[in-house]
Amino acid sequence: MRKNRIRILSMVVFSLCLPFSLFAQIDKDMKEFDDFVKQQHKEFDDFVSEQNKEFAEFLKETWKKYDLQKPVARPQRPEPVKPVSFDHKKPATKPQEVKVGGGDTTPHSDSDSKCDIFSFKGENTGSGCTGR
Repeated sequence: MRKNRIRILSMVVFSLCLPFSLFAQIDKDMKEFDDFVKQQHKEFDDFVSEQNKEFAEFLKETWKKYDLQKPVARPQRPEPVKPVSFDHKKPATKPQEVKVGGGDTTPHSDSDSKCDIFSFKGENTGSGCTGR
């Protein structure tokens, strides 16, 4: 019975000490992981700064080529027509009469067709005319 108590007591002591050793291992692994993360961030930051330097050089060269070109003159836009202004002090002129249609306005064909009058749609409207 005494051996059983010693076994149980040793198992309890061992089980109580076990987590402390595990925490020490976990702490060591976390420190190693944190160091790895810091190294990766540093490598990434170095990569980004290198790319930014290369891009800045590219822009400098491109702008040098661009600055060497002669400027293109902007085309001149025509000014709008100025509106007519009405002056109340000047006397108004009398309206002029315009005659509309002062003669024969029916279209005549010079060809040998028998139709003299045509509608706007191109259909014959004269007497004795055949369709289209």
